[in-house]
Order: sequence, then C-alpha cells, then structure tokens
Amino acid sequence: MPNEGKAHELYLQALELAAEGHVEEAAALGPLCHTCRIVKPLRSKHCNKLKRCVPVFDHHCPYVGTTLGAGNYRSFVFFMVSGRGCLIHSPRLPHPLAACPCSLTYWLVRQYCLD
Repeated sequence: MPNEGKAHELYLQALELAAEGHVEEAAALGPLCHTCRIVKPLRSKHCNKLKRCVPVFDHHCPYVGTTLGAGNYRSFVFFMVSGRGCLIHSPRLPHPLAACPCSLTYWLVRQYCLD
C-alpha cells in the first residue's frame, strides 16, 4: 500500500477534516480508497487482483493477465486485432478467446465462425 505521495497526503487531510466535522470540505477532495489509503484519481476503481487503484478501470481480463485501464488500452486493442487476424486465417478452428464474453473476439467468433 502506498503510504507516501500527494494522493496519500490528501487522503490523510480528508480523514482529518472529516474527523473534525468538516465533511463537506473532506468530500470536496474527492472519493477515498481506504484499501490503498489514497484519494482516488478520477474514473478509477480499486482492482482486487492488482491490489491498487487503476485509473480509467475497464475490467480484469484473464487472457491478457492484467486489468485494463488507462495505460494499456493500446496493447489490448492490438491483442484483439491480432486475435481477429487469427480468425481470418483459420475461420473454423476454435479460438482461445471464444469463451471470454468481455472480448471483441468472443463476439467475432460467435458471429462469423460458429454455425
């Protein structure tokens, strides 16, 4: 857990303000993640798999092996496009992503490859 940095300092400040009864001022600092002990960045969510808050959290994909967020959309899209390329070259073979309903390849397999 990070116990340093600006986000942690804001977290401690928000807790102190709330303890003193200044709840509105504490709420103005933003939502808190009590697991990470930070003020959460905008559009973030705590990921239980990574044990930290992920900015622009999308989902945890077991095929990629990580949580999709702000820092790795480009590599995930490349992964999905390369999966589609495999489907073009071998349209009747089962694809390992065919069982992942969170993926684009799942829908492509369902639409083009399965009878």
